[in-house]
Amino acid sequence: MASKSPLPKVKWSTPQLQAHIRKESCDTHKVIFLEHIKVQMKKRNITIGFVLETLRKGKILLQPEPDYNTGDLKCRMEYYVAGRDIKVVVAISDDHPNLVLITAI
Repeated sequence: MASKSPLPKVKWSTPQLQAHIRKESCDTHKVIFLEHIKVQMKKRNITIGFVLETLRKGKILLQPEPDYNTGDLKCRMEYYVAGRDIKVVVAISDDHPNLVLITAI
C-alpha cells in the first residue's frame, strides 16, 4: 500500500505567512524562480520588478493551500502594480527557507 504524501508542516497564520513572504523577498537570494513562472511571466508581460513588488507589498487574499505532492504550502500574494492586478503563487516549506515562486498571473 502506497503511503500518503506528507502534509505541509508550516503552521503559521495567514498574516504570519504574509509577513514572512514580505520579509524574505527583500533578499533576492532567497527568491527562487521555477521555470514555469519564467514562462508565464514572459507570456503575460510580467517583469521581475512586478513580481518582487507583489511579494514585498502584496496580501494573501485566498486561504493558503497544501500541496500534497511536495509537502509545501502554496500562498498566493496579490498586489496592484503599474495598473495591473498581479498574483504570484509562492511555495513555503519548513524544510527549505527560500521562497519558491511557482507561477504569476
